[in-house]
Amino acid sequence: MGASGSCCCQKVPATISDDQARQGHQDGHGSDGDGGERVAMINPSALENKARAAERRGASKRIGRAAGSDEEPEEEYLEVHRRSRQKGDGTVRLIKLGMRQDRVCALLGEEELDAILGTMEYYEFQRGDVVVEQGKMGTTFFVTQKGTLQVSVNGQVRNTLALGKAFGGLALLYNCPRTATVTALEDCGVWGANGSMFHKVLQENSQKHYAENRKFLDSIRLFDGLTNKQKDRVGEAFFTEVFEAGSRVVTEGDATTAIYFVKKGELSVNSGGTVKANGEFMDGKEMSRLGPGDCFGEHAMLTNDLQDQTVVAVGRCECICISVKELKEILGNDLAACLERNFVLMCLKKSPILSQFSSSQQYEIVKAMVVKDYVAGTKLESSLRLVIVVDGRLSCMNRGSLVTLERGQCFEDGMILEGGSPSRPSARPR
Repeated sequence: MGASGSCCCQKVPATISDDQARQGHQDGHGSDGDGGERVAMINPSALENKARAAERRGASKRIGRAAGSDEEPEEEYLEVHRRSRQKGDGTVRLIKLGMRQDRVCALLGEEELDAILGTMEYYEFQRGDVVVEQGKMGTTFFVTQKGTLQVSVNGQVRNTLALGKAFGGLALLYNCPRTATVTALEDCGVWGANGSMFHKVLQENSQKHYAENRKFLDSIRLFDGLTNKQKDRVGEAFFTEVFEAGSRVVTEGDATTAIYFVKKGELSVNSGGTVKANGEFMDGKEMSRLGPGDCFGEHAMLTNDLQDQTVVAVGRCECICISVKELKEILGNDLAACLERNFVLMCLKKSPILSQFSSSQQYEIVKAMVVKDYVAGTKLESSLRLVIVVDGRLSCMNRGSLVTLERGQCFEDGMILEGGSPSRPSARPR
């Protein structure tokens, strides 16, 4: 009927009332899972267990590349495009404006912008030329001087860049391959900054904000189980990105490069929708809202999947970010437990009932839950009060009709089954 899996329990002490615990439901929808059914549930015995804390190997302070690394040479393909050009006052203003509007450079000071600008050289591209290519490593940060460029991800157009727009910073910040391809739609000119100086400036700026970010880290419940030493290492790897209203933070189908924690502002989480050639996101279905202290991107990172939702800034927002590579180096085997706990918390926030609870109440519920695998066809224990599907599908009867619950959906006696005879859910075969 189905494959069984090992039990993965998260045992943390908690104090919640029965009334608080016995709430929450969400109608069935979603996609099929694969393997044994896996659910998170309220289990009375979990309330008596203590948390486990384990230190893992940390990472040294860095943004993108390690501090003190040798200066990077110019990318070979750029050499044939380099042209001699002076930076007049108008050009300097244009470049600085482009950097200030960039999500990576928005919080840099005047001297920091000058340091990056001082390394910039001018490059020209003809129509059809590829300026940066998705999947390739890069060492240059760009700001457009003239012409129009097209941004595409996996062959789909995601944006159009005109005069004074910056690009290329994310791959440098997170030390990952280029996340998009940028192609000249006409003859274009761009300014390119040296990657080593870009890294150095971002590192120094990050250290200026270390105390503030470290304090914010203590408010992030995802990391509640970490030691102070682990938190210090995470804080050293933090960086702030800034998003204006309407800006896409992550887009469905994109590669996962980082986890984001909302520091200021509000963001909309959307399913479906399309991105117009000018970068505008439209026709998405809003699934939830995120505010200070919430995080996103963790599930896609844990499973090495592409982003499965599009997150858009409702107003001006600041997000604290950490690269996938950094977080895995710092937390090691603790990473899965941290992120799984956060997934369950986000499920509670989507529940029409449990979303009305305060954040602290929701978190107490999460702390009282364990994660367990079930073979297909198995009936869940009658003592369980709240069940969230982590993977696979569950079925139960609701007013005489079979209801199927998918990943991220909740079951609770007396809520989904209101008006009908309670029936224990069963794991369904795939």
